[in-house]
Amino acid sequence: MKWKMIIVVGLLMILTACSSDKPREISSDDVCKACNMGLTDVKYAAQIVMDNGDQEVFDDIGCMMDYMMETDSSKISAAFVMDASKNKWLNAEKATYVYAETNSTPMNYGVMAFDSEKSAEKWIKKQEIGELLTYDDLHDFDWGVHH
Repeated sequence: MKWKMIIVVGLLMILTACSSDKPREISSDDVCKACNMGLTDVKYAAQIVMDNGDQEVFDDIGCMMDYMMETDSSKISAAFVMDASKNKWLNAEKATYVYAETNSTPMNYGVMAFDSEKSAEKWIKKQEIGELLTYDDLHDFDWGVHH
């Protein structure tokens, strides 16, 4: 009985550790699922994890949002964006965003992600331009090319 419990606990630990609802590293072979461009500047990258475990990567937050709006949301398990200043993956729902027309993102959507409102405000103050956005704001944002 004790061995069965150890095996069950071990299997649960393995399954939990192998959860695909985590961002993966971007490789030089990756192309954006929405526009088919290579991911040349990772600081603007985004990715989603589908409920079947597939991971789709995007070169621009705007590409991810366009794709998400055309995809059944029940099939999306998680979304991640790259922190523009710290080169780390963030949960897209918890990130703070900045839109500035002068942000030269890969597809010119002009939106960047930050790990906190404080970091985003610091960037805005330094650049003297920009508008704070939340994840909810992204769903109502005009995702047309802004340049």
